Amino acid sequence: MSSENTPDDPKLPWAVRTRRAWHSYWASVRSDFRSLFATGLLVIIPLWVTWLTITFVVGLLDSFLDSLPKYLKPETYIGWELPFVDILFAVLFIVTIGFFARNLLGRRAVRYGENLIARIPLVRNVYTAIKQFTYTLLGGKKRQFDRAVLFEYPLRGVWSIGFVTNHIEKPPLVDKVPPNSLAIFIPTTPNPTSGWFLIVPESDTRPLNISVEDAFKIIISGGVVIPGQAHDDEDDPSMPAKAIPPTVIE
Repeated sequence: MSSENTPDDPKLPWAVRTRRAWHSYWASVRSDFRSLFATGLLVIIPLWVTWLTITFVVGLLDSFLDSLPKYLKPETYIGWELPFVDILFAVLFIVTIGFFARNLLGRRAVRYGENLIARIPLVRNVYTAIKQFTYTLLGGKKRQFDRAVLFEYPLRGVWSIGFVTNHIEKPPLVDKVPPNSLAIFIPTTPNPTSGWFLIVPESDTRPLNISVEDAFKIIISGGVVIPGQAHDDEDDPSMPAKAIPPTVIE
């Protein structure tokens, strides 16, 4: 049997061994460079998107404050510009909108505006998705998702993460489904504003000892982010091993 032609194979000429060794070394360097570049992007992109979002919101607030008449601007009366006044105005504006939307007149106005948006094909889809997602996370007097569970879907042997939204205890569903059934919402990846609604017997589910927020992180990231899971730097592909220059001895 012929031996494998490795870079340090003594049967090969010195020049060939040297050339192959340097070729292997530079391939390792290129691989490390790509891995380091990807790791840098994983750090920079979330910070960059966060900065862009903050800058966009602050820019909108500044534009709104600049459009106000002078008699509504605090600096008109105190003689100097207040720091963080845009944030203060944003909080007061949001609280005012919330107060207005809670009374009867405000609810009617919001309903009328939503009916107008529902007539615009593209806008209504975006608005509905954002509204449902926001209401799921922030809205309501009680928690919308009771807990995260694991169960086999869409077929046996394939497991999905879902969120318990209710217990089926009253008609008309309680008489049509197995006892102790759960209403479960399965969000899609990476857009959790859409998904499937299922009614599953509680005995077919497995509880997950994680919070709803952590379960959302797993779904949105496609399993890349798993809270609480330890990573070994030696096995982490984002932490490449240091490339060692080759040494060829004749």
